[in-house]
Amino acid sequence: MTESMSTSSDGPQEVRPPPGRIVRSFLRAAGSSAVLVTIYYLLPLDHSVQWLAVMMLTIGLAVLIGLVAYQVRATVGFGDITPTAGVARLVVTGQMIVDLIILGLGARVILGAVSRGRQRRPAEPGG
Repeated sequence: MTESMSTSSDGPQEVRPPPGRIVRSFLRAAGSSAVLVTIYYLLPLDHSVQWLAVMMLTIGLAVLIGLVAYQVRATVGFGDITPTAGVARLVVTGQMIVDLIILGLGARVILGAVSRGRQRRPAEPGG
């Protein structure tokens, strides 16, 4: 009475993307990060003339929007869960934007509370 050690083909099988696709995805993410960091450091908005600062900000935002539009075609960060229909992509993109807004508002509330706390504290002598 020995049991067979063979594997059944009825169970779920792991499907892995081809290595080339993995490399392209990694390079796209790394390239996107590099572009965003470059944009961040090339926009010296604190030293510029007002019209130049607005123009540079507009160009930077245009590049960012283009980069986001390119990335929306890819996975949304859940591994193998990728919206395929246009409506699904819009819903997921909207959810991501709302999540970012909520995170930003939370950070603003925390920073505002810290700022008000510092203003209420009496000034220390000699400091």
